[in-house]
Amino acid sequence: MSYASQFNRVNLSSLQRSVGNGGANLPLDVLLIQRLLNGTKHLYQGKESLLPDGVYGPATGRQISLYQKSVVGMVNPDTLVNVNRATHRSLVASLKPDYILNQQIHSQLNQKSAIDTDQFKALYEAQFPGAQHIGSLVALLKRILGDADITDVRWVAYMLATVRRECGGAWQPIREWGRGRHRPYGNEIKVTDPVTGKEKTNVYYGRGYVQLTWDYNYRNVGELLGMGESLYINPDEALKPDVAYKIMSLGMRRGIFANASLAQFLSGKRTDYVGARRIINGNDHAEEIARDARDFEELLFASSAQKLFRLMPNNRFAHYA
Repeated sequence: MSYASQFNRVNLSSLQRSVGNGGANLPLDVLLIQRLLNGTKHLYQGKESLLPDGVYGPATGRQISLYQKSVVGMVNPDTLVNVNRATHRSLVASLKPDYILNQQIHSQLNQKSAIDTDQFKALYEAQFPGAQHIGSLVALLKRILGDADITDVRWVAYMLATVRRECGGAWQPIREWGRGRHRPYGNEIKVTDPVTGKEKTNVYYGRGYVQLTWDYNYRNVGELLGMGESLYINPDEALKPDVAYKIMSLGMRRGIFANASLAQFLSGKRTDYVGARRIINGNDHAEEIARDARDFEELLFASSAQKLFRLMPNNRFAHYA
């Protein structure tokens, strides 16, 4: 059994960069402002309920402008929320208490908790008779459960569903089929190993649990993981399960792959497994992966040591417990 060492929280206050017309509009910052606007719409007329999706567009801009004019008192709203300035401070201070509570309750209900991995294995085998590589699946699940930065059970479910698709059910890091042939990132690149001084030729095709591609991504992710240039010089490092998992966790949490992250689609009251595919690869097989994620979510709740699955009356796997 494994436990999360951090609490699952929904951000309802901390803004990193500006949001609005001319703002940086980072997805998680836009998501925050959308939630703040939804939680303060009782204060003014002409309000619209926004879909908290982390994408800045005309509807979010209209609500910022309306809030600034109606609540902050700006005669000429600039439709821009700057960090710790008047509009940001007002939004945070004006949130309805029941809105905050509602978001917090959903976060707590989805807290990653102790999972009986033997129970999960039994449920998975019962649900998918003939499934192979179960040991590798359980090993990956244990890695995710032991990751203190993964706090939401929906994140666990979506990561499992992603790997099931990306690795063809093998549950092991793999090389991309075709190894970059006829792909723009499939060109040979010569590098010099700083340790040996020898020149070698690399192709930065997809490797790992989530198929890391492009030379600059190998370099950037390797540095972020504290590996220096090791991953760039030796891209097959991404095929090692521990490295492949660290790449997946970092990229999906921080939005490194496609400027979209887990918290953008799976946090607080929002559960958007279809939209979450944008974290990795646009809408490719989005519905299929979403269905798998829902199955994994139910299996995880049914395998919870605290039997939290009882909070999900429609859980198809409850009768196994």
